Amino acid sequence: FKTVLCTEALKYAIAANHLDTIIRMSIYRKADIFSDYVDYFYNYKKQYAKQNNQIMLTITKDFQNHVYGKFAQMRPISIEQQELNYKGYYREETYDLVTRQTEVVTKMFNKIWVTFGREPSNYYFVPIPAHITENARLYLYQLMKTVGLDNFIYCDTDSLIIREKHLPKLKKYLHKYRLGGLKIQYRFKTLSINGAKYYTMGDIKKIKGIPTKAQYLGDYKYEYVQFLRQDSHLRLQVTRYFVKSRKLIREQLT
Repeated sequence: FKTVLCTEALKYAIAANHLDTIIRMSIYRKADIFSDYVDYFYNYKKQYAKQNNQIMLTITKDFQNHVYGKFAQMRPISIEQQELNYKGYYREETYDLVTRQTEVVTKMFNKIWVTFGREPSNYYFVPIPAHITENARLYLYQLMKTVGLDNFIYCDTDSLIIREKHLPKLKKYLHKYRLGGLKIQYRFKTLSINGAKYYTMGDIKKIKGIPTKAQYLGDYKYEYVQFLRQDSHLRLQVTRYFVKSRKLIREQLT
């Protein structure tokens, strides 16, 4: 099969004799670009964790975890026009059968924006997040092999579910504050796995796309309260500043 590999996975494939041929390759000069940034916020994260300051702990954690994804973020293509004949605002979405793209026309502040498609941002450089994501997966795979590929029950993006009797195998990785260290997040006696990112641990239900505070109404139905975003206001032509809506949403089964 064909695939795209970054540095560490390529090394792994060569060592395991999995590589048959290379069709195309990009080569970059290697450098340490994030250590100072990560260390700066890590020190604050450790401080706030010891103080049990959950707000600042979340903020510093997000600064650490989210920055690399910005290098893969694309921006919408937008054309701006002047419009002086209409005092209100609106938002219209249309699908272009020729370009096969959704075009969004937004009218606000005596201007019209036509938005369509996406293009790379000024700081777009995919090799950075690709390497980070791949390294994280390799680390997770290393943990899976440490436990035993037949012993772990489920793995998510950044976590493993295992039986407690296998926990001593991960003892050297357990650390409350160390970067890359593991912590025991949940303990439970029952587990039900319905699909990827859809499982129940004791009384804790995890479903991708469903907030943890959503109220269960019945099969495939949950209810939760949220504030409408500005684009939803425009699409629905709602003119009040703050509007709450109650939504019935279906469970994400995949």
